[in-house]
Formats: sequence, C-alpha cells, structure tokens
Amino acid sequence: MLERLTWRESTCPALLRSLTFVGAAVAILLSYRTLDLPNEGWAVVSVALVMQIQARASFRVAAIRVVVNVVSATVALLALHLGGATIPSFAIALLLVGLFCHLTNLDDGLRAAYICVVIILGTDRFAALSPPIGRVASVAVGSAIGIGVSWVFERIEAWSAARKARNDSR
Repeated sequence: MLERLTWRESTCPALLRSLTFVGAAVAILLSYRTLDLPNEGWAVVSVALVMQIQARASFRVAAIRVVVNVVSATVALLALHLGGATIPSFAIALLLVGLFCHLTNLDDGLRAAYICVVIILGTDRFAALSPPIGRVASVAVGSAIGIGVSWVFERIEAWSAARKARNDSR
C-alpha cells in the first residue's frame, strides 16, 4: 500500500525549493542591476534550466550547457558575420551545432545549442543592446548559480527525508 504524505510533509520541501530559486533569481537581478550589467534575464533562465534536485546531475548539465553555448554562440556569430540573419545562415548554424553535439557526445545540450543559435541570430538587430558574448557570459553565470541552487535542493531533500524518517520511527 502506498503511503500518502500529509499536505505539510509534501509542501514544506516544495516551498523551500521555490524560495531558494526565487532567492537566487532576486540576487541575480539585484546584482546585475546594481553593477549595471546587461543580460540578467539569461542568467535567471540558465538557473531555471540547470537546477535539479541532485547537484551531481546539475553540474553535468551546467558544464554541457556552458560548452554548448560557447560553441553555439561562436557558430552563430560566424554565421552572422558571413551571411547575416538569413534563413540559410539559420539552417547552416543549426545543422553545425546539432552535428557538434552529436559528434562530441553532448546530446544533452542539443536543446540549449539550438536555443542559443536562434537567440543570437534572431536578435541580431538588438546586438547593440545585448551583445551575444554578454549573453554567453550570463548563461555561464546562471549555470554556476544553478549548480549552487541544486546543491541547496539536495540538502533540502536530505533534510526532508531525515525528518520523515524521524517522524515514522515515533
């Protein structure tokens, strides 16, 4: 028979995880705005994409995401330089990053690679407001913070499991 958690037992860890993410997002926004840095949104998005309950898995995801984003940004910048934000440039850049992910066994980064190319090629007319290199740097910052958030999530899960075990033994 499956044991049902009480509302309080299941909600407390979920609330702590949400507060951890919100705290990370607010810290990024405050830091970026205080230092007058662009691309704060990409850092927050990266935290959301990288964070996972288990920190070890998150570190792997973050490392893949950073590598894939650097390569994808480079390919997209080269495509912009050689062909502009044209349909053939999109197609060739997407094909190249897809092949790169496959050939380097970084298939877990395929979605991030495609997104990076589309963001850089698709927002070319706004490059003065948000340079592609700045976006890549913000992704790296957000990925690193995502690893930290995942570590906190892992601690929350351990605390919740220990608390449940204590309550079950009573």
